[in-house]
Amino acid sequence: MPAQVPDHGEITVAIPMDCTLVAGKVIDEAGSAVPGVWVFLSGQDGMLLRDENGNPYQTKTDLNGKFTFACVTHGFVKVTTAADATAFQTRTIGPQGWTDVVLVTQSTAGNVTVVVTDRATSAPVGGAQVILTTPGGANQVGTTDVNGRVTFTGVRPAGLGQILVTAPGYLPASVPVNVPATGSRTVSVPLDPDVAVQFPAAFVFQLDWGITPKDLDLHCSGPDQTGGPRFHCFFGSRTPVPYVALDTDDTNGTGPERITISKVAGSYVPGEYHVWVHCFSTPPPGFLDSGASVTLVSLDGMNLPTQRGRWAVVNAQGPENRLWIVVQITIDAQGALTATNVLMTYLAGTSNDVL
Repeated sequence: MPAQVPDHGEITVAIPMDCTLVAGKVIDEAGSAVPGVWVFLSGQDGMLLRDENGNPYQTKTDLNGKFTFACVTHGFVKVTTAADATAFQTRTIGPQGWTDVVLVTQSTAGNVTVVVTDRATSAPVGGAQVILTTPGGANQVGTTDVNGRVTFTGVRPAGLGQILVTAPGYLPASVPVNVPATGSRTVSVPLDPDVAVQFPAAFVFQLDWGITPKDLDLHCSGPDQTGGPRFHCFFGSRTPVPYVALDTDDTNGTGPERITISKVAGSYVPGEYHVWVHCFSTPPPGFLDSGASVTLVSLDGMNLPTQRGRWAVVNAQGPENRLWIVVQITIDAQGALTATNVLMTYLAGTSNDVL
């Protein structure tokens, strides 16, 4: 950088550098030095950082557990050690450098058991997804058994983490957890009901697809309130019964098309509802390149959706044909829903066929 040289005396010129010092130490839980272990620097993408010659930033700790990287490029840096993959520190560094890095290794590990229950009844909630986030930011995922329990073994590092629980029919819940260095800890997580799922105001099937083929059609059949033949909701009969309606017939690609199942006098018409998709476009059938999906949501009183199921045509089995048979569901009068038969197959047929 330019500087004015005096005719006598001296001047001090600060020269900004594009790289700077990163240094620190590796210790164990007791605070003792951990000598002779590898230390690495990596970027936000998880890949090892490299110097101007293409060499990775890696070094070993000295007898005092200390390490030094003399010239590290400015930016995001993650410092890790081979002594314990869960011990790391991150920072975005500039000209000031980073000289107080401390990596604490942990030779032991603890266990965490999560018990999930219904807050109102104290009944266990099976099938709940549990995400344990450790103090280092890593996630472990498990599912509760019929007793509402799931255990994570060998968890480290110790310290304050988080448990996030989701389950069908319930609102998500998160609680802190102090992960033990050794031994076990049990955490109870009560869940509150999700009104949109347990007491739905309506159900909606939504068909989405890409720009080709131009015309896919959503179909639904189900019980007739009067005891007659099954209704058939599609573009040719968009409101076949007062409690089921198709919103639109999209003939130009992408969708969506939606079929809504509503209550009658405060209750649903109970029975089995069948959902399928017909490829109306010519030449047929066009499903494999469509990217089509059918999503089922329930709505609460504010029309906010909760996903109850989603099926993609890419997972359909068998040779492609005109009809993509998606799913059969059962709804009782109160709105309890069961996916009785996830078919995901193809059949020959026309838009007038009732399944």
